[in-house]
Amino acid sequence: MSAVRVMVRYICAALLLILTATGVEVAALEGVEGEELNITASSPLVQVEISSFSVLPGAITQNEMVDFVLEVKNTGNMATTIEPEMEIYSGTVPVKKLTLAPLVLPAGHNISFLSSYFVTSGEGEYRVVARVYYNNRSASASKEITLSVVAERERLEGGLKNETPHLRFIFFPVLIEGRPGDASALSFELENPSGEEVRGLRLSIEGIPESWVTLKPQELTLGSNKSAGVNIAISVPRSALPGDHRAVLRVRGAEEEATASFIFRIKPYPPGFERPAVLRMVYLDEKRGRAIVTLEVENSGREVNSIEVLEEIPKEIASRVEGISFKSNVAVLEADPLIAWRLTQVDPYEVHTLEYEIGNIAGEYSPYIYWPIRQLNVFYTSTSGVELLQFPGALAMYAVPGRESEVKLRIINPTLEAMNVTIRLLAPPGWEVSPLETASLLLPGYTREIVFKVKPPREASPGSYTLTATVSGEGGELSHPLTLVLQQEKKKLNFKKFLIPILALSAVSLLVYAAIFIYRKKRVYRREVVEAVGRIKSSMEEE
Repeated sequence: MSAVRVMVRYICAALLLILTATGVEVAALEGVEGEELNITASSPLVQVEISSFSVLPGAITQNEMVDFVLEVKNTGNMATTIEPEMEIYSGTVPVKKLTLAPLVLPAGHNISFLSSYFVTSGEGEYRVVARVYYNNRSASASKEITLSVVAERERLEGGLKNETPHLRFIFFPVLIEGRPGDASALSFELENPSGEEVRGLRLSIEGIPESWVTLKPQELTLGSNKSAGVNIAISVPRSALPGDHRAVLRVRGAEEEATASFIFRIKPYPPGFERPAVLRMVYLDEKRGRAIVTLEVENSGREVNSIEVLEEIPKEIASRVEGISFKSNVAVLEADPLIAWRLTQVDPYEVHTLEYEIGNIAGEYSPYIYWPIRQLNVFYTSTSGVELLQFPGALAMYAVPGRESEVKLRIINPTLEAMNVTIRLLAPPGWEVSPLETASLLLPGYTREIVFKVKPPREASPGSYTLTATVSGEGGELSHPLTLVLQQEKKKLNFKKFLIPILALSAVSLLVYAAIFIYRKKRVYRREVVEAVGRIKSSMEEE
């Protein structure tokens, strides 16, 4: 056994000397023969972006209203709760903070927020910063715009009417909102509470360009304890600028004159506006002691899934929700009061009228006039179901220049409809991809794995490469990036090349070992012979 051990040691030493001298690495490239690498989107991704942020109009007069419009998109692959807010700064000093109600934004969806603000700040330039917090407020997106307050306008306070013993307005508007290119219709009810008839009353409207207005009747007679209606049509030209007009209905008699003022506000919604328009009308019915509020919500030409209107009623108008009578279904979010309407399946240009009555009339008219929209949420319907597809994991083989590897793409269809899609894999120039494209039916709620074979050119340099998977279907296309790691293949040991030297070295080693073994045997034999002769000689001398 000792001879065998010695021989093995000689052979191993010879092999080590050969491999060290040639510099050949024994280990081949790990993972080349079929080990998979999880390269992208293996874990849930939460990503929220602000698509746009604007203010309408961009230049505003003090004591007027502006609308902030914020569009947000969830570009990740899982739903998240978003918390939007807007903050107005004068330089670095905060002026006002608008906090919107949080909501859940599904993956691949986008939403528009509209919130109004009554500008009370002085003339100057203001920064408005929109922030959207998400992922439990651990992340946020932000965008900044500029608001210009260009001049000062007196805020309307106190009453709007001037009445006489023979002329009293018992039903009249305090706020009418319109937009460029639209026509608005409004009405008054005028009463003669006296016991005398009033003849020859002449009616006129002031504060609005005469060419915009149609007034009927222009003359009337009021009998004792009688009332009459007055109708006004206002046609706003497309070129009209946003802003407030203090309009006055003037009723003149032979010896007296009564007036009733209202605010006609042109909202910054030009024709072709891409988002829903919200117009408010407020009437006061003094005969019955009530205020009538109407919100007219008109969708734009874009198809939307739903529109949510959040209305915050000022406490000066109504302190509790119990004193309000709603004409349509509404959700009460807070009792002091904050309410919401949810309009579903809204067609392009469809108009919804939301109306409610408040069982009292406030002492001041200004809360009815400077009444912002708390929040308008517009949930858009995807133009293509393809945009809702999710990529939970994309698997690929390690790639080696000049060798074919597999790229696996996993797709989830989270919708309730099947989709026929075409998938292509775009690789860097010079790479071979098979198949060039493939068609697939994605069933609702199922995951599909698509396999492509890629072959980088032999001269490709090691490194990280981006491949792009494109999924196209009816009405749209979605792209998804993949990262593929290209490594240089390590050299493998060619045993055939070194087989003859190894065998020759082994033979030499065996011959050397045999020679040494024979030499050692001869020395042992010689020593044994000498010892035997010595023993014999010693024995003979003793005899």
